[in-house]
Amino acid sequence: MAQDTKQSSAELSAEDLKQQKEQLDAKEQELKEKEGQLSEKEQQLNEKETDLNAKSDDLDKRDKELAEAEKELAKATQKKKPAKKVKGLAFTFRDNKYKFSDNAPKKIRFGGLVCTQKELSEDEDALVQLIGGNSGLIEKL
Repeated sequence: MAQDTKQSSAELSAEDLKQQKEQLDAKEQELKEKEGQLSEKEQQLNEKETDLNAKSDDLDKRDKELAEAEKELAKATQKKKPAKKVKGLAFTFRDNKYKFSDNAPKKIRFGGLVCTQKELSEDEDALVQLIGGNSGLIEKL
């Protein structure tokens, strides 16, 4: 009987070992699957990181170009000299002396036409409207 107990004990141990081996094999398979999934996710993250680095480099390049353009613009605006003020054209209308204001444009749209100050100073109808309407373009001397 002692031998039967040893033999059944050995059989149980063999069965237990076989079950434990199967369980370990199953767990090992699960771990390999999870390792594969993690490797896949790591690869995806590496690809995203590469994309983000490329975008970051592109943004840095654009930022640098923008800074250079701003510097050039600043230099250009510093170099610009203020425009010389040109005095408005003086003229006589009905024995009174007038002139176009210094800030009046050299070409003025009047009556649907673009006219120079000289052309307007020679047009009596235009002068009647401009002077009679108290236009800011004309000053009395």
